[in-house]
Amino acid sequence: MPELKYLYIILTTTHSKMGGLIRAVTHYPYNHVSVALEEKPAVLYSFARHYENAPFYGGFVRESALRYSGRYRGAEALVFAVPIAPERHAALRERLEEMTGQRELYLYNMLSALCAPLHRRVALPEAYTCVEFAVDVLKNSGTSVPIEGNCFYSVEDLARLLDPYRLCQLPVTAYMSSPDWAGDTFSQQTPTWTRVYLTADTWRKLLSRLAHRLLSQTHT
Repeated sequence: MPELKYLYIILTTTHSKMGGLIRAVTHYPYNHVSVALEEKPAVLYSFARHYENAPFYGGFVRESALRYSGRYRGAEALVFAVPIAPERHAALRERLEEMTGQRELYLYNMLSALCAPLHRRVALPEAYTCVEFAVDVLKNSGTSVPIEGNCFYSVEDLARLLDPYRLCQLPVTAYMSSPDWAGDTFSQQTPTWTRVYLTADTWRKLLSRLAHRLLSQTHT
């Protein structure tokens, strides 16, 4: 029988203004979720901001250890290792590679983020919050974690579900293996007009997808 592979789910405390705001609202010490395919990964995969100075422009990202250093130094990670079948592990790697190649298609789901304090989510195609993405990965990886349909999950909810698979707790930079940016765009500075355009365009796309979803529901 083939040896099991592992899907790693990483909860982090990010020392940014946005991270602090999320923790203040949720009263939970972790505010961000990423996934990885190796125990000592070079990059993590998640939905977050693309650039440090553009907090409202986000989507699918490859996170390097350096994203969590500098003025965000000291970010703590809580790591879970969930066993999955080798073929599911290979399929997930392929999916992450495809998403990396089509990064512009995937949006950070700010509509869901705004509804999170109400424990509601807004399901949109190719749009996720970091928690929604981790839940979707778990749901489609054939794990024994009891994920339920389109339910809302907070970071704390996810941690509770994953508690039997807890691996370690340590600084995120100590957990990761690569000391370089590894293709992460976080440090790139964008001018103000670019940030305004990218943020407005993201909202346009999100609202367009929401309208399309609602129209589709009325015709079914």
